Amino acid sequence: MKFSLSTYIKLCLLDTGRQISEIQKKLSSTGGFDFYWTLSKAIAAYIDGKSDDEINDILLSSSSPSQQTYNTAAYENFIKRFGKKKNMSILNKKKTNTFFTGGIAIVFDPLFSIEDSSGIHVYSIWANQKPELTQKYGAVACYLQREAYKNSALANSKFYFADLAAGRIYSESQITNSTSIIAKTDLKKINNMVSDLE
Repeated sequence: MKFSLSTYIKLCLLDTGRQISEIQKKLSSTGGFDFYWTLSKAIAAYIDGKSDDEINDILLSSSSPSQQTYNTAAYENFIKRFGKKKNMSILNKKKTNTFFTGGIAIVFDPLFSIEDSSGIHVYSIWANQKPELTQKYGAVACYLQREAYKNSALANSKFYFADLAAGRIYSESQITNSTSIIAKTDLKKINNMVSDLE
């Protein structure tokens, strides 16, 4: 079973009952709907130098009013945090990591990078309103990215998890001694749940 990084972190933030419910839903569905696809597309368009009107058209291209509202608000948070940054690039470095033999996999797909004198800064995004992202799991997201890309061309990069719902940025500097233990414990728990429910 594959999870995007943000879907996996969302699962970690839920209580056990809701985790079971979400996994059952995923097992019975033929494919998930990406509620935030217009946000990703709008950010990519901004980095590509598209006009405000073109970006607005992207954000309003969804037929769902709630999707339009959430993604526009998240995009505005992106502009507040990153609108003055230079040397931004769209990243195409998708990577799937399987944890445990035949177990769950997490799909990592950082959206953009920023290069400055201190190196390359790689950003994955979170836009969920609920559950609210905590610092603990912002750090877990950074830790998992570091693990996923440690033997790749991005190995020397710095990894971030940008919470565009709340306008916060989490970095590897928030990783503590317990972050790896939390990450491994959750992976085992969710892997076992998937095995038990399949």
